Amino acid sequence: MKSRDQQAPEPLTAERLEVWTVLSELFLDTELSDGDLRRIAANLRESPYAPAEIGRILRSEVMPAFGANLASVAGEWTPWSEDEVRAIMTRSLHGNRIARWFAAFFAWRMIREDWRRIEAMLE
Repeated sequence: MKSRDQQAPEPLTAERLEVWTVLSELFLDTELSDGDLRRIAANLRESPYAPAEIGRILRSEVMPAFGANLASVAGEWTPWSEDEVRAIMTRSLHGNRIARWFAAFFAWRMIREDWRRIEAMLE
């Protein structure tokens, strides 16, 4: 039996990859405009996931994978392609859990307000 720390990640589907890719934009080293936030919310509304599940995907999957970009002196500022997102997420989901959660803890403070605005648009 797998421990909680060793649970298999969710299966990769086209829908999940699209959500990962859209949410990864929150971790670019740029300031998002109101239009960006509306576009992100609109894309997320098209996914098969409920708002609560999207929030869980953000916090437990995407934030640990992309959060470190916000701490980088020369962070990525252009959106990642789906292929790049797939590779980053695969490494993260199978990588060091402690490093992932440290990145997530730091990143949450940086994206919290943008996420709250997007979350309100999902309901």
